[in-house]
Amino acid sequence: MVDLRKEKIQIEAVNSWIKNNKIGTVEVATGHGKTFIAFRCILTMPKKSNVLFLAETQVREKTIREDVTQYKKFYGKDPLAGHNVKFGLYQSAHKYKLEDWFPNKNPIIVVMDEIHDSISEVYLNFAKNNLFGTNIARLGLSATIDRKSKYLIQGVETTKFKVLEQFCPVVYTYGLQDSLDNKTTRDLRFFIVTHQLDNSGKNIKGGSKAVPFMQSEQAAYSYLDKEFKQSMFRKYKSETEKTFAIRGAASRRARLLYSLPSKIRECRKLVSHLQDKTLVFGLDSKTLLSICSTAIVEENDNWEKDLKDFESGKTLLGASNKMLKQGANIPGLKTVVLLAYYSKPKDFVQIVGRNTRSKDLGNVIIFVTDGTQEQSWFKSMTEGMNVPFIYCSSVEHLLKQL
Repeated sequence: MVDLRKEKIQIEAVNSWIKNNKIGTVEVATGHGKTFIAFRCILTMPKKSNVLFLAETQVREKTIREDVTQYKKFYGKDPLAGHNVKFGLYQSAHKYKLEDWFPNKNPIIVVMDEIHDSISEVYLNFAKNNLFGTNIARLGLSATIDRKSKYLIQGVETTKFKVLEQFCPVVYTYGLQDSLDNKTTRDLRFFIVTHQLDNSGKNIKGGSKAVPFMQSEQAAYSYLDKEFKQSMFRKYKSETEKTFAIRGAASRRARLLYSLPSKIRECRKLVSHLQDKTLVFGLDSKTLLSICSTAIVEENDNWEKDLKDFESGKTLLGASNKMLKQGANIPGLKTVVLLAYYSKPKDFVQIVGRNTRSKDLGNVIIFVTDGTQEQSWFKSMTEGMNVPFIYCSSVEHLLKQL
């Protein structure tokens, strides 16, 4: 059955895109039909047009094909029929010209899924080589565009929002907060589990290859946090050396927080008590596989079969990193667990969006490690979100709230 409220949002987005000469990005909360918006835009193109879908993950082609089936079921037409459709990845698209995909002279529309992922030092070359200064129809899709964080992109310190203004500006916005306020998404409960670093056992490797030793999580974090702070104030021979040192120190501290043994243990305890379909998101594949042996990560050779089993309900526990963050439709999903995450709101919106499609009450559970940088990441990630977070002191406390 067509959701008329979401259909209205889709039509508004398409009309805004058309008014801007079929050039622009639509910023729409996950679960409101961004792919259907793309289909509606493609249907405005002449027959036999060239259609290029770009994304960051291979699984996106599969989900687009599935959405074609849904669109045909709802509206009685295949939105891609009669067009020359090809799929590409940002990781390689920057190497090519549009003529490499489409040697003919037919009209072209480029659909860029999660377009913010295309804005990087290297990936941006696709737009520079093919879209900047042209009238080629193009549609950017995103759940949210970061307007604050600054990046050094091709020698210029800027925001991704400002880069988009140069070739595919935002023409329509309907965000996660809009969907919660207007109740166009399912009702969600947001639980925060306050986690503590383990200071009793020595389960983290330290030292060097020559002189290794074991230390507690608290000791390891204190050392890495101190190392990061010191890296900010050392004297360096160049800005490049300084940037490399600071990023390295920040990365080492982050990797510890992504894979804390105590947090893994608590997450295992949590999911062992959850009876409904649950998806755990993290940033370290080894950690995710230790929680769920069928995790949808590239290191799992059977991920395609495991994904089908999870989608069908044959298995009720899944885990993933970026592979299921974008565009994945998981029927019957009840709970999303954020075990590790970045500080960007777009990641929060994308991950929470995986749990907005059903109609019954859903749960979002976020681990936040007390006294660490993870608290700052959480604050930054959820900035501007007006939701009633339910704080829990432990997994046991959380389970009593569910």
